[in-house]
Formats: sequence, structure tokens, C-alpha cells
Amino acid sequence: MSPTTYPKPRVRPIGPHAFKVDFGTGTAEIRKSPDTDDWWYETPDHPARHVWGPAEALALAWSECMTAPAPLAIKRNELTALISSAKDDTTACAKLMRRLLKLRTGIAWSVTCGRGTSGCWLRIHVPKARKVDSDGQPTSEDWGYMGTRDRALLGVILGEVPHHQGESIRTEAGVRESYLWRIAGHDAPADLVISEPSWD
Repeated sequence: MSPTTYPKPRVRPIGPHAFKVDFGTGTAEIRKSPDTDDWWYETPDHPARHVWGPAEALALAWSECMTAPAPLAIKRNELTALISSAKDDTTACAKLMRRLLKLRTGIAWSVTCGRGTSGCWLRIHVPKARKVDSDGQPTSEDWGYMGTRDRALLGVILGEVPHHQGESIRTEAGVRESYLWRIAGHDAPADLVISEPSWD
């Protein structure tokens, strides 16, 4: 499968600290408040919303304008069996998530297990080769962040743009299954119950 490609957004200034962004599949306006450090973004279909910075605005707007990759062509009973066999095994679940993400997007993703008290948590991130620094430039450092394109793409798949440090997946019942169904692009079973977070 060829890697999913999205053209680089075209950014055009439209005023002091204000920009019009063309993503090829939609447009957005991003601007800074004149008297504060607040940033806002809006798309033709949604009113202006407040965000903490221009990079965040770009990722959120891009995800809203992005066309999601097609759902995986897999029979529902086969996907159910895959998810059922992996959901309770942290290592197997991480492996399945990586596989489904690669099949859905055409590019590799990192899915790792936590350590210590968060040992059963999973985190979706990008491989080291796609990590960027705080300015969005490629970095070879292990602490690197997710770039804007990757955040937008994962956001359109999951339904919510992840943090630039990755998407953390908690351990409560139903959570892993929910992620696996969304990653595959299929609706989760109507009877899937997702437990509330427990911080004890």
C-alpha cells in the first residue's frame, strides 16, 4: 500500500498575526488576539475556537478539513476476533494497533507500553524518523514530538487530535477495543461498555 499523502498546507497572511490556510481539502483562518497571547481558528463549517498556540490551531483545523483514509476492508467477524484476542494482552494489543494503523494510513506508527505504575497503558506516537522539535523541524532526539500532519491524520482517525507528545490509552475495560475499532475505521459494537477512568 502506498503511503497516505496530504499536500503541504498553503499559508497566506491576511493581516497582522492572521493567516488563511488552504489544506487542499478545505480552508481555515488562524489569528492571534490583538491584545493577548490567545490564538483562534475557524473553518467554513465551524465558528472560531480558542487554542493555546498557532501549531495547535493548524493541527486541529487540518484534521477537520482532512479526508479520512478509507476503512479497512475486513469482515466484521474477522475484526471482532482479532480485537478479542489482543485486547487483554498489552503487547499483543500494541502489535495489532501498529498493524492496523499501518494498513489504514500506509505509514508506520509507534505503539509502546508504559513502564512502572503505567505499565499497562499504551501510547501511540510516530517513529523516531518522523519526530520533530518544538519548532516543527526534524530531530533525532528520543523526546521529539508528533508533527502537525501526523497529529491531524491520527486525529481524523480517532475523532480527536492527539497531544503533540502522543496519544495515551488507558487500561479500563472497553478502552482498547474502542481504539482498535476506530483505527480500523469501523463502528464499535453497540454493546461495548467503556469504563470511566480510575486514578486509584
